[in-house]
Amino acid sequence: PFLRRLHPFLKRFRFLQESAHFLADASKYSLVLAQIYLYAANMWPINFTSVRKTLFFTVIGIAILHLVSILVYCYSYVKNVDTLAEVFQQVDLGIQVLYKSSVVFRKSNRLSNLIHIVWYEFWPSNLFGGELEEKIADDTKTVIVPILLEIIVAGIYSAICLFLPLFAKSTLLLHEAWYPPGWDRNPMFKYAHIFKSFVAVYTDLGIICAYDLLYVILCTNCSAQFRLLCSAMELIGSGMEKDTVDDIQGDDNDIRNPSSHGTREEYEMELLSICVKHHQKLIQFGDELNMIFGSGHFLQLHTTLMGICLTSYLIASADNLIYIIFNIIYYVAHFWQLYVFCAASNQVSDSSVCVFDAAYGSKWYTKICKDITKCLIIIMIRSKSPITMNAFGLIVVNYVLFLTVMRFSFTLYTFLRTLAA
Repeated sequence: PFLRRLHPFLKRFRFLQESAHFLADASKYSLVLAQIYLYAANMWPINFTSVRKTLFFTVIGIAILHLVSILVYCYSYVKNVDTLAEVFQQVDLGIQVLYKSSVVFRKSNRLSNLIHIVWYEFWPSNLFGGELEEKIADDTKTVIVPILLEIIVAGIYSAICLFLPLFAKSTLLLHEAWYPPGWDRNPMFKYAHIFKSFVAVYTDLGIICAYDLLYVILCTNCSAQFRLLCSAMELIGSGMEKDTVDDIQGDDNDIRNPSSHGTREEYEMELLSICVKHHQKLIQFGDELNMIFGSGHFLQLHTTLMGICLTSYLIASADNLIYIIFNIIYYVAHFWQLYVFCAASNQVSDSSVCVFDAAYGSKWYTKICKDITKCLIIIMIRSKSPITMNAFGLIVVNYVLFLTVMRFSFTLYTFLRTLAA
């Protein structure tokens, strides 16, 4: 209800006029919220105008300059494990910014196609009643809440990075790289460093979280469609095929099927045909997600693993309360970042195999027509293999990977402690 009340207000913005009405959908509303955030971060892949491109490359250029300054500081001052662990936090964020921004820019057309499919080709969440719609809404919230927590924690970390050195009596943590000694002696250098830091925070918080948010939202909408597909398949043989076909086809029903007096078997075949086509569309959607984000998963695993490991080392070896709190915030941000990737990917995999149970749960055993039974068997065989999100086709992203990374990070932490000793 709250989101629906926002509809008249959001329609005032030109970039939301075509999508604001999706706020009424239990799953697609998440993509509208993502659109607002990505537009603010200049990461929305649709309609990359020349002005947006100019701003994009300007911000990325400053982000590269910031990363270079961090690397120069690393080369000049890092002498032991402690200082390396401190500097790696900003190197990690800089690498993520450059890679994730390049993915969105280079693959903007393919991402635009996926967004168009979600909005205009995916079925509405209320297609099969309020109970399923509520279930889809709950599944969406289980992914939306963690990604919002990631954004909030990342915002707190970025604010501390930016403002703490301005009010501290001495430089802390890596801020000697952001604000080198003597940075405030010359007003021009002072304002230049502050501006560079603002841009660095904008890119860290905006680009990284925007990329993560877009991936998570696309996954949760794909998962919702699998649940709707399962409900449609369970109705095959129930005698409700005609009403179901009419609901799915909507206003275009008269155009697609001029004859409204078909036999029950014809409606069963038509509903089955719709389900098969939708299943194929979802499989292609999952494959496209893997092709776009797969390499990013591989990078994400390495940066998260090193980030969690090094931050654990800093927390364990610190004796300053502010220092400990600062690193705990960074640790929590990385924790949620890894969790949302694994949770969204695992949700797609689990929902994709539910098609097998739905096909078996339909009244296939009452069918005299062997074609219907054969088609259901083919669907069951295909759906036994879940759609998995993976990193370069080597590592499956799911809850098992989440636990594996957390365990392995502790192993690396133990190694660092031994090395430092």
